[in-house]
Amino acid sequence: MKPVFGLWIMIIFLSVACRIIEGENSTVASAEKRNLNVADPVDQAKWNFALRVWRQSGPTSNSAVISPVFAALFIAIARLGSDGDTADEIMHTLRYPDTSGENVTDDKLLASWKEEFDELLSCPLNSLFCINAVHLLQKSNETVIKEMFLEKLRTFLNGKLQVENYDDFMERITSEEFQAARPKSERIVGEMSFSTNSFVFLVNASFYDQRWKNKFKLEKTITRDFGPNRESVAKLPFMPGEVFTSYFFGDNEDVQILGIPFADNVTCMYIFLPLDKNGLAKFELESEGDRLLQMIMKLRFVDVEVEALKFEMSSKVDLTPGLRRLDFRKAVSPEANFAKMLDSYVFIQNITLNTIVRVDEDGFKAEELNPTTKLPVPKVLWQGPHYRFVAYHPFLFIIAKNQKQMLYIGRYL
Repeated sequence: MKPVFGLWIMIIFLSVACRIIEGENSTVASAEKRNLNVADPVDQAKWNFALRVWRQSGPTSNSAVISPVFAALFIAIARLGSDGDTADEIMHTLRYPDTSGENVTDDKLLASWKEEFDELLSCPLNSLFCINAVHLLQKSNETVIKEMFLEKLRTFLNGKLQVENYDDFMERITSEEFQAARPKSERIVGEMSFSTNSFVFLVNASFYDQRWKNKFKLEKTITRDFGPNRESVAKLPFMPGEVFTSYFFGDNEDVQILGIPFADNVTCMYIFLPLDKNGLAKFELESEGDRLLQMIMKLRFVDVEVEALKFEMSSKVDLTPGLRRLDFRKAVSPEANFAKMLDSYVFIQNITLNTIVRVDEDGFKAEELNPTTKLPVPKVLWQGPHYRFVAYHPFLFIIAKNQKQMLYIGRYL
């Protein structure tokens, strides 16, 4: 019996050893998974910038949407032409000083933004939008912009800078011939005007349809009540998802998050739905960009019963008052120093973004939404355990690419 007893001892020993090794490997795997869910400090800084600009762009009592990347582009252009304290102040606005104690250098941050601008300037396939041109329009012949600045700006914009007279440009784009030939998906998305009636920058962009990975069915779209309470209710179209369809999903004690993926498998629309129907303003004020990014990175891909809002919204937002509250003060005052741009004394009068978002059963739409069907097909009831996400009250939404590039941020009230 001794050999048998010894064999049992050996089996027990090997079993315990395997469990220890398995536990160690499991711990390593968990640590690796946690590391994968930690955002790059530079991306955190960019999302913090986006949230700071977003919070300062207008009151939380209004529906609105902006594209932070265009805000960053105008600020980066201003930085190229600025000097001294003005340049330092502009850089301070682009960065976020308290990014989890990490050392995010100016060079790293600017290089990351440049990569994002380069992608939009190159107009890759499956983009939501791309930059056709940045127009520098001179309003006065007395304004002489330095050639060195123009060369740097052309390089920065990968050759997509167009310099021309303001009056000639306006006459051209308002002509009947131009309007007839211009695609509806092309538009001016923002401007940065300088003082003394000197010059203005305009960004021209084209927009493209982007389909959902799992499209909603037009015939199933239904009308539901939307609003924070019975006194503030509107009848709006909602898109039920197909039974047993998976989405990115997560929740905590404050909010549910749904991620609806697009067909390119890298772009996603994230909807942050506070559990408190009146809690959106509080959620926005208490959230920083890095927190929202971390929440997105931790979402699970699971079956969710979804009813998502079909909507179209547009915003024209003057960022200048909000930027002043973010220490962007000298650049928008007579104390501004744009000596690298020109010898005259000028300052930024305003930075304005014009943003439109359209979301329907197909996905992101460049032009028009699908018409809503009046007689929906009866809804199929879900069976078995699953999560449920129904956006019947105000929410925050973000459209992002690769869980890092924030293309849009908006609220729907």
